Amino acid sequence: MVFDLIGYYREIAQGASPEEAVATVSGDGTTPPPTPTPPPPTPTPTPTPPPPTQTDTPYEGELRYFNNILYKLENGQWIPQESDVEEPGGFAPTSPERNLYDSPFSVGSPQWMEEVYGPRAGYMTGLGMYGKQGRTPYQSYQERLYDPLSRMYDLSSQFTAGGVPGYEPGGFMGQWGQPYAENPFAMYAQAKGMMGNVMGMNPEQRAGFGLQGPTAALQDLMGMGLRQDLGLPGAQWLSGRLPQEQESWVSQYPQGQGPSFLDYVTQKYNLSKYF
Repeated sequence: MVFDLIGYYREIAQGASPEEAVATVSGDGTTPPPTPTPPPPTPTPTPTPPPPTQTDTPYEGELRYFNNILYKLENGQWIPQESDVEEPGGFAPTSPERNLYDSPFSVGSPQWMEEVYGPRAGYMTGLGMYGKQGRTPYQSYQERLYDPLSRMYDLSSQFTAGGVPGYEPGGFMGQWGQPYAENPFAMYAQAKGMMGNVMGMNPEQRAGFGLQGPTAALQDLMGMGLRQDLGLPGAQWLSGRLPQEQESWVSQYPQGQGPSFLDYVTQKYNLSKYF
């Protein structure tokens, strides 16, 4: 075995001790090769924005998939989304594991948004407000209508299942509620008709639909159904009185021997002339 004397003295010159120099110099006359420098990581290419794959004109805020990447149209540009698009305050997907390609609807359409993100997202998308910042006063009013319209939709579905004629909402809540949000007078007329049906039921039927007391759904129907007759202040005042009226009803009829709660309110305020 040949000792690399030159390598030995080179190591000594570089500050190594004699023992370190001997250990470093290999026995075959060579020194250990330098550690190779790993190549730099290959940069991930920026995804190509999606081409127009649909014949319909895209709208601001629309969501579409391209090569398994979700894009959102913002200011005329398709922006890749790192995670599920979510409106502030808002909407988590109804099922994160859901295969979004199972939906027969166009990605980003109101129906697709309702299937994936829930009824509120579908409703806001149909009105063109999903994911957008800032609201006009009228848009804020439409946004606040979601909860009462959602309760009306649920009650209409219950009426359909219970055999009440004239109620076949079906479909998507956002699609059902959008025309009422865009035309409040149609909403008032719908609520008035539903309230008339409720007043025509016997107490047992009302109880079957959860309307035996001052529920939010009953207050919605009364408030919106009276809007054109009493105006906003009067309708809101009377519908807001229902919890207090229930206390009065209970105090007058503690054993429940008198009229039902809604019949009591109807007689007290002569509501039969409105519904």
